[in-house]
Amino acid sequence: MTREEKIELLQNQAQHYRISKEDLNKECEDNDIELYDEVLEPIGFNICDRCGDYGWSEQDFLWVDCFPWDEDNKTDQAILKEIEIEGVDYCALCWDCVDELKKKGAKHVVQSKD
Repeated sequence: MTREEKIELLQNQAQHYRISKEDLNKECEDNDIELYDEVLEPIGFNICDRCGDYGWSEQDFLWVDCFPWDEDNKTDQAILKEIEIEGVDYCALCWDCVDELKKKGAKHVVQSKD
């Protein structure tokens, strides 16, 4: 199998979620293929900066810098607070990581008594 055929196979498997992130990473490493530049980006996929999972760039991720955060929204406050606590400059986060950040950050957000 040529390098190009291997890349095409990995792209097909990723597009249809037929390969785990661990196996995809291993296949790329074993075949000296760049995961993002050669496999994921050309098919419109990206990688979560927190857990390394992959998915469609436009639907499977929250883009931290582009999201319209609402300072009065408790959920937004919780997510942003936990990102601050983790101290990592995230760009793309999968929805599972967003949910984790929301839950972990909720304890740091004071709930109003309406």
